[in-house]
Amino acid sequence: MYHLGQGVNQDFDDAIQWYENAARQGDANAMNNMAFMYGMGEGVAQSDVEAYAWFALAASRGNADAAENRDLAAAEMTPEEQRKARERYTQLEEKMGL
Repeated sequence: MYHLGQGVNQDFDDAIQWYENAARQGDANAMNNMAFMYGMGEGVAQSDVEAYAWFALAASRGNADAAENRDLAAAEMTPEEQRKARERYTQLEEKMGL
């Protein structure tokens, strides 16, 4: 809603807040959307590492699109970036309490 400005003014900050709240509840679609925001740098600093971690989190919750997006992101990353992304994924799991 806030991310795309559907029915409200587009507001990336609000979108991130709502997506993160939904992600804490285990919503894989919200996790996938967070990944896109990080990948595109919408309302947050652009980060392929962070995007990969969010895609991986969504994929681990059964989101098939996120699994494909994770794999596409990984193909563009260096081995060091991939290592950092897997580490960040673990941190996100702990942060989200999942």
